Amino acid sequence: MERSGPSQRLADASVTMLSERATVSHLAVVSTSGPLQHQCRPGIRIVIAAAGLLVLAACAATPENSPPAERGTTALSVPERTPAAPPPNDDPARLRGLNASALTALLGDPVRVRRDGTAEIRQYGDVSSCQIDLFLYADGSTATVSHVEIRRGIERLDPAAARSCLRQMLAPRATS
Repeated sequence: MERSGPSQRLADASVTMLSERATVSHLAVVSTSGPLQHQCRPGIRIVIAAAGLLVLAACAATPENSPPAERGTTALSVPERTPAAPPPNDDPARLRGLNASALTALLGDPVRVRRDGTAEIRQYGDVSSCQIDLFLYADGSTATVSHVEIRRGIERLDPAAARSCLRQMLAPRATS
């Protein structure tokens, strides 16, 4: 006796699908003589249950649900920044009171040295960009800076530009 109807079509479709997929056909046996029946091998149920539990466990382990200790340990954590070195002291007043050897240690060799009586004038930098003129006068046996002029050409620079100029002079010395 041949059946027709929805259950027969479902059984036929199942048999067709199972026969086309060899990997699945050995997992189930479909009987066309009665209602659609699946009979699994005993180990298959355990494998399917374990796979289902793994999927559920993976869905449950989101960063929002993880304990606080694990939240910061993702691969996307941002490394701590190393604090930057403080900027050099670019106050021109810091040059006052320094002797010739301290100036050389701080700024390097001067571009020009001029002597005028007991005074020594040391020039650093380039006239076209910025130039520092340091006036050293003898205070006892050692000459020290008593006056600082920072200029571009013949024009004296405002305090902000003077600091920038001194910073440019200090930068190459700070990296070496």
